[in-house]
Order: sequence, then structure tokens, then C-alpha cells
Amino acid sequence: MTTMLAGKNGLIIGIALLVVNMAVLAPLSTGAVEDAVQENVATKPLDDACKDGDCATVEADWASSSETRDFYAYSVTNLADVMGENMSAPTYEMLGPFTYDVTSTKTVVEHNSSAGTLTYNEVISYECAADSEYPCDTQITNLNIAFMPQVIGATGTAVEGIMDLTKVGFSAQAMANDLENMQAGNSVASSILDVMAASDGSEMMDAAYSAGWGEGAYEQFNMYFEAMNLSQMNNLSGLGESYNYTEAIQGSQLMQAGGPGNESAITFTGANFGDLSYGMYNAVMPGSMEDISLTTATGALVFAGHCDEYATADYNGVMADAANGFANVGTMQRASLWNYMSMIDTGAVDENDDPIMMPNVNETIARDHALCYAVGGGALMAGVGDEMWMMDTSGMSVNAETRLMNLLGVQIDNMVAMNLLLNGTGTDTPLGLLASNADGDDFGLAAFMGMAPADAMTTYMLSEAQYGAIMMWAGGWLTDASSIPLILLGGSGSLTASGFVNATFGDVNPIDGEYLDYSLNMGGLWAFMGNNPVSITPEQSGNILYGPLGLTTSTGATLFIYGEMAGQTPPINFTTMGPGDPLPWGDETVAMLYGVDVNTAKAIRMILMDLIMSDFVPGFLMDSFGTTPYVTMEMNQWLLGWHDPVNAYLETGNPMDMSAGWMSLETNATYYGSGGIENGDGTQYTICTGEKDTCDKGEMLLQDGSPYVSWRDMDKATGTFGLLTPESLEGATGGFVTGDGDRVDLSGYGVVDLVCTDGSETVKDIPVTTCQASMDPTTRSVQAKLLGTDTLLDALPGALPVYFGSDVTVKAEDMSGAIISGTSESTFYLDTREMGNQSTAPTMDDLQPVFIIKTSGELSDSDADSLQSAIYTNQEYFGYWTNFDHPIDFITLIFYVAGVAMLVMGIYGMSGTSEEEDEMKLYTEQPATEAAGEGDTEESSDDA
Repeated sequence: MTTMLAGKNGLIIGIALLVVNMAVLAPLSTGAVEDAVQENVATKPLDDACKDGDCATVEADWASSSETRDFYAYSVTNLADVMGENMSAPTYEMLGPFTYDVTSTKTVVEHNSSAGTLTYNEVISYECAADSEYPCDTQITNLNIAFMPQVIGATGTAVEGIMDLTKVGFSAQAMANDLENMQAGNSVASSILDVMAASDGSEMMDAAYSAGWGEGAYEQFNMYFEAMNLSQMNNLSGLGESYNYTEAIQGSQLMQAGGPGNESAITFTGANFGDLSYGMYNAVMPGSMEDISLTTATGALVFAGHCDEYATADYNGVMADAANGFANVGTMQRASLWNYMSMIDTGAVDENDDPIMMPNVNETIARDHALCYAVGGGALMAGVGDEMWMMDTSGMSVNAETRLMNLLGVQIDNMVAMNLLLNGTGTDTPLGLLASNADGDDFGLAAFMGMAPADAMTTYMLSEAQYGAIMMWAGGWLTDASSIPLILLGGSGSLTASGFVNATFGDVNPIDGEYLDYSLNMGGLWAFMGNNPVSITPEQSGNILYGPLGLTTSTGATLFIYGEMAGQTPPINFTTMGPGDPLPWGDETVAMLYGVDVNTAKAIRMILMDLIMSDFVPGFLMDSFGTTPYVTMEMNQWLLGWHDPVNAYLETGNPMDMSAGWMSLETNATYYGSGGIENGDGTQYTICTGEKDTCDKGEMLLQDGSPYVSWRDMDKATGTFGLLTPESLEGATGGFVTGDGDRVDLSGYGVVDLVCTDGSETVKDIPVTTCQASMDPTTRSVQAKLLGTDTLLDALPGALPVYFGSDVTVKAEDMSGAIISGTSESTFYLDTREMGNQSTAPTMDDLQPVFIIKTSGELSDSDADSLQSAIYTNQEYFGYWTNFDHPIDFITLIFYVAGVAMLVMGIYGMSGTSEEEDEMKLYTEQPATEAAGEGDTEESSDDA
């Protein structure tokens, strides 16, 4: 009976255990899998990165991971024809794949658990794979992506450089004029000042000393006259006696009076001088009030030049113009301007009883002779007007040593001085202050000013004092501290180097009346083409060159070129320089923007676009830096780094400086071939960890601290006047598909929507949802990303006509949303249209592929097995426990083992019940006789 009971109990318990497994544990375990999966991946981005909660230690396979990428490149095969006179269209050959191992190195910057974010820095490194089908040093020929942006960017600089060169050329000419003429005026003025230095500055003493200087001048003239008179008489007859000027005039008066016996008619006793201080210190030109004092170099030269132009008249010559008040006689003009007219009392009075005075013609003439001799003769003796003095070999000309002494008061040996002035004349490397190359577009003055003081002193053999004097002289001209008095040219005012630029850019050269080549008149070409000569004010020219939209400025030149390329202005209100409606670009708009007439506007467009941007700048870049529109270099260089001499020059002033000027298409940790120069400091990302429900786990929140795509942010929008709008990173997936608003970041080139489709696809037997994203290359110019100037150049049509297209497919595990497989193919294209035709979006027919990037990846077999076990085995009703990934799996096993055991025991117990019952029955049903003894056997047998 006990065995039967135990068997029944065992059977019941075994069945109960199995029922619990199937009816309770199985549904409980399998039904909780989805929630458990979601819970397990809720903070997967954080769990993948961090070993601990505060992220003090990171996972090794997160900190450093690798993948392979395949690159394909299109190489130009007819470069000679493209760059030759035919300017053929390029033909391309696709080469590849070039396979690179790409390593990502991540460093945690901050884990903010309260915000649910993880910020880390990522640095990417590329290395050519050992099994790459194409060697990564294969030579590739393609468009030099830096060239046209450099041309555009350098156009404003070129205009400024041309104007600066014009300043240098003017300054060199002005310095030559200083040595030819101004030094002579300075010599004369200094000699007068030396005499006047003895005066105490009072009116009486100034009058006395100035009169004394005049008397001395007359004495010198009298001696000169006598010497010349004797020489002339001896030349004529070999005989004769000498007489001075006073004697000559007295003799003339005596002869006019009838000869000897009429000595009382002689009234001239010499050039008696009165106060000359006005002429020395205060003389001015009437009307302009320009200073022509004889104690200034300008005044001395004006006086000397007037004497040369209008020689001292004789008595009859003066009196012939008496009816005109002597206004047309040079002698009387000078006497009036410098206030040395001699006057005599006529004995009559005017209505106010003031004595009526009249010029003492003979004495005035004598004074004029004396002053022209002293001032004009002094200037002549100092070498004024000697244009060939630098070429003199006879020793008759005033040499450089003397001229520099007169001009600057500094003593420099003549040989040293000539080297300083003329070294390198006509060569490609002019060094002398007055030297230029054969083309006249490079000046030694610029070389001198560009040298460090020590280098200049060594090069020109100058002492510190000599160098200081020369630097002050040259610098004065280049900084507009010095100017040419236009009175010396018959004009008024003065002309600085900057004034010369403004005057000649929009009109004739005020010095020689010609047009400069790099001016709006283009050396006369503008009129030769049938246009009216440009004639605008220096102020208008200054506005065109240096104003708010000045062509010498990067902003002005780029905006101008934008208008030419886009056919309209940027969306600017030019009154407020704030946002506004764009204006159609043309002559009228240019005329309005610069405040000039349409003829001038046409000339501005031609000189900037045709002469400077299209011709001068490209030629200058190629000649000066060896750069070209197309370049051939190995694949490694294209992707990872090459040295650009123009960029190096812009950064350091030295095109060969290998510490600067590096470029690359991909952001490798260091520039290829640079010896370890870092290509930035990586990219900083902030992602959602899933700790908070304010964002989707793995979602990218910030890139380098910005919620926008790095090259489409607010700075870019501002710098391009709103032509490039900000592009948000919002929704960019970080490894998970949520099914709601998912987007994908295409390697920093843009963020596009993920479109997911239901299906029955699997990846390694794991059911997945397939999602796709695509970027149309005709809508995605990446010029702004590649240039990154944050200026209008980033949006200027055709500056860098590169377009980007991409197709991406990702497959996400159905339950967790984790992306377990993906492929992408991204292509870079060139717009093959002419630059001026690129203001509209291209078609695919306009685009030429140049680089292709292919990537793919999926979870490993071991990861697939783990994922299958974690999700799909756990969902099997009878087999969820077989992977033993949870404590309940072991309980289930125990229940199964115990249940089966109890069933076996129960069945066994139940099978032994019949035998036991028979034994019990035999025992309980025996006859009484049998029980009592053998005599009862027969009865008992019958009963049985």
C-alpha cells in the first residue's frame, strides 16, 4: 500500500514539475524576452564603451576598432591636351580598388549620467592594406581642388598687390626725383638757413640777416658777371677789360643820357636789398596758398625753375609790359611772389595823401639777377635737372654721395651709395632702391623694405645710422608721409603714393599724362576698343579699390566674382548690409554699388574678371609657386595629405615651409608625408547613452559641440549671407533603428532619412528590418565642406565644383533595433560645366565621378550565435533554457530532471502495486482451520 501511494505521489509531483515548466516557467521566460532584450540594450552605447558606471575605464574594442574601405579613383589620361593650347576636355580612367585599413581611436571626454550623454573624441587613421589590389602609391592625375579657390581668394589680394606695386614704383620714381632735384632744393634751402641761423628770430634781426644774404648774393653775381664778361670779350677779340653788372648798367645809363659829361643821369648804384624774410619764410602761391618759401626745398626749386623758365628780363623787356602792370614778365612775377620788388617814390600822392610808389625797375632787375644766381645757380651747382647723373663717368655730375648728403644729411661712400641705389638693375632680382627688373614689375625698393635690419645692413654695406636714414627716407614714401609738391609740375597740392594709385586707376597719370596698364583705362586699351576713356575722381577710385566693397579686399572681390558667376548679388541689402533681396548682376548694378557711370562699371568688370582673375592671377600662381590647375600625385597623397606651396605662403610667407600648407581629402591622424604633422585633433561627438528617455539611445546629439553638421552651421549661414542654411544632426542614428524619424550621417557630408521596409530578410538566420538612405549628388555640393572658409567663397558657384552622392543600406535586428549589417557606396563628382554656367544645379550628365568609397560590414559569426542565443533561443517554448544564460534556465533544468525522475519513480511504483495486493489477499483470506491446525485443512480447502 505504501509503495502504491509513493508511486502515485511521485507521478503527481513529476507531472506537476513538468506542468510548472511548461505552463509557468516557459511562458514566463519566453514572454519576458522582448522586455529583457530592450532592458539589456537600453544603455548599450554606454555599455559598449565603458567597463564601469562612471566610465573611468573603457572597453578595449571600443577604444580602438578597425575596418576596411575600398577607394576607386578616376585619373585624367590626356593631361597634355587639357593643359595645352587645345584645352581639350579631360578623359578619365577608373583605377581601384585601393583598400585601406581604417582605425578609429576613441577617448572619453565626459560621461554625464544626469543628462544621459557620452562625449568622446575620435581620431581616424588610414593605412594601405597589405592585400590592396592596387598599390596605394599609384599615381593619380586629377583637378587640383585648391587651385580655383586660390585664384578667387587671391584676386582681391592681387588687386591690392598691383596697387601696392604701383605705390612702390611711384615711390622709387619719387626717390629718384629726390636725388635728381629735391636734394638740390634742399641744398639751397639749407645754405640760406645756415645764414639765417645767426638771427635771434626777431623781425629786426631777420630783416637784417635776410638783407645781408641778398647783398651777398648780389656780390657773388657781380663777380660772376664780371668773369663771364671778361671771358666773352676775350673770346671775341682777345682784348678788352672786364666790368661787373653794376658798371654795365651804369654805363648803359650814361650812354642813354648822351655819354660822358652826363654822369648825373646814372641812378643805379647796385642792388640794395631790404627785408627778404617774407620770401624766406612766408611766401605762398596766390590762390592755393602753397608754401614756396626759399628756406624750403620746394620753394627753392619753384624759384629756380621759374628763373630757368623765365630768365631775368632787361629794362626794355620789363617796361614793354608796363601797361599790364608788369604781370607777364618773369622778373616782376618773382619779385611780387617773394616780395623783393624795389619801389621808389614818385613824389605824387593819392587821394589819401599817401605817396604813390612805382617799381624801381633797374634795382628790381638787379635783385632778380642776384636771387636767380644764388637760388637757381645754387640748385644747378647741386645737380638739379641732371637726368643722367647716375650714368656719368666723367666726374662732372654731382655724385650719389653728395646728393644723399644734401638730401638726408648722411655721409655714404659713393661706391656704397651707387650699390645701394642701382644694384641688380634689369635683372630678375633687383636690390637697389631705384632698380627694377626688365619688365618693370619688380623693384629693389620692395626687397630693401622686406629685409630685416641686420640683413639689409649686410647686403648694402650700411652702418646702423646710415640704414636708419635710408629706411626713414624710403618708408616715408611708402607710408604716404612724403609727397611730391605738384606745384613743381605746374599743378597744385601734393601727391603721395596712395594718391598716385587713386589718381591713375581711374584717369591719366598726373605726372606724364599717360594711362597705366593696370588701370580702368588699361594702358589706353579701353578707348582703343571703342569706349569712352574712364575719367573719375581719385575719391571714386579709392572707393572702388578700398571702400566697403573694395576690389582690394577679400570681401569685395569675392562678392564681385560671386555676382559674375551667379548672375546676381548675394541676398544682401547693400544699404544696411543685412539680409535683402538679390539684385540682378550687370553694368547698372555695378555702377550703383560703386557710385560710377555705366562706362566705368564696364571697365571695372573687364579689368577684374578678364585681366586680373582669368589671366594675371593664374599666371602668377603658376609662375611663382609652380602650382597648376591639375596635379599628379600618388593615391596616398590625394586621400591623406599633400603639401600646397600657395597655402604655405599664405600661412607663413614661405611657399617651401613644410610645417604649413598641408591639405587632404580624408582626415587622417597626420598628413601623409609630413613627418607627423597632425591633421587637426580629431572630432568630438556627444551621443545619447539611453540613460534618459529624452533622446534615442546611440543618437548623435552634438558634433564638436554643435547640433549642426560641421560645415552647415550658423557660422556658415552668416558667412554666406544665408546662402547655406544650417543642417541639424537631430535623429542621426548611432547604431539603432527606432522606426520613428531615423536618419543617418553620411560621413559628415550630410544627414538623410532612413526609410525602412517590412520583409522577411535574415542576416545569419537573424530576422532583420532593412532600411535605406540615399543622397542625390545633384543636390549636394560639398564645396563648403572642402573649403571651410565660412565666407561667401564657400557658396560661390564653381569655386570648387565637387558634388557628393551616397547610397546606404542597413539591416537592424527586429526586436532590439540594433544595426547588425550595412553597406554604403559614396561617390564624389566634378561639375564639368564652365564656371560661369554653374549657378544652377547640375544634371547627372554634367557630373564626372572622381572618387568612390565602398564600405560594408556585419556582425561576426560568434556575435551572431550570441545574438541568436540571447534573443531567439530564449523565445523557444521548450528550448529557451538550453543556452543557460539566466538562473531560471538552471531552475528549469532542475525541474525537468526532477519531474522526469518523479515520473519514472511514480510509474515504477505504480507498476509494483498488483503483486503486493495479491500477497495481501492471500494473507487475509486463509481458512480458519489452516489457522487453527492441520485437522481443519479439508474444510478450509473447500471454502477456498
